[in-house]
Amino acid sequence: MHSTIALTLAVIVCLSCSSKQISHDGRENESFLTPSNHGEDTGHSQDESGSGHANADDTAHQSEDCNDEGEHEVDSDEETEDGFPLDGIGDITGDCNVISLPEDSGLWIHNSLNFGSDVFDETLLSHGGSALFEAGTLGGSSIHSEVIAFEVLHRCEIAFLVKTEGEIEYSDNSGKKTDMLVEIDGLNVGVSVTRAFKWGEGAIFTEEDAHTLLSDKLEDVLLSGSNASATNPWSHAILHVIAYDPSYVESLEAAYTTLPASLVGDTIVVITVTEGNDEFLY
Repeated sequence: MHSTIALTLAVIVCLSCSSKQISHDGRENESFLTPSNHGEDTGHSQDESGSGHANADDTAHQSEDCNDEGEHEVDSDEETEDGFPLDGIGDITGDCNVISLPEDSGLWIHNSLNFGSDVFDETLLSHGGSALFEAGTLGGSSIHSEVIAFEVLHRCEIAFLVKTEGEIEYSDNSGKKTDMLVEIDGLNVGVSVTRAFKWGEGAIFTEEDAHTLLSDKLEDVLLSGSNASATNPWSHAILHVIAYDPSYVESLEAAYTTLPASLVGDTIVVITVTEGNDEFLY
């Protein structure tokens, strides 16, 4: 009789252990790629259709925050330990998944995007990237660089598009404007995109060139933020520089260190060097 009771208790304990393991695995499959609801600030629905991409970037990746000790056994099939960057056009290396808001400001981020021999394929864009591409710009020919800048932010920092350039409202329509409004860590972030490229065969992008570019654009970032309407405000900003060549980074970083705190203190600067078949950007 006693042996039968002991055997029954052992079976119950065993089933309980299995049940906890299933529950733990279930928690690890929960999605963290869901933008918060900002009401009127959200210009695009997560269910937005028409992007035509097969690998919807807005789908969930497994959360690794379940383990209280911060340890996680990485599957051999995973490309990186934390699941970043997300899939998309080109291969991203360097700084990725590094922005933490609202804590970060005055941050310098440097990464690379290698397109290899691939050509620009709209069907590989995220929902936000597709919306930006379809909306176009208010002027100029910078739509590709703006789309690629968003894709890098989405794939590395889980940025979601809130409003395109033409949808952002301002107090003064003739004042400075930004290129897009995104959401990172549940907060609105104004993103301005510029290209670092010097025409001419063998042209050298100098520190002086970098200083002019960064100081002008960082000032515009501050002015556009203060010009934002109360209907779509942001207290965080990113200047995203799409750079033509790896040699530009040294000049950009040297110039950045000479800029006053009033220009760099509140803005995150992202430098993305493009390589491979990147002619469509410049």
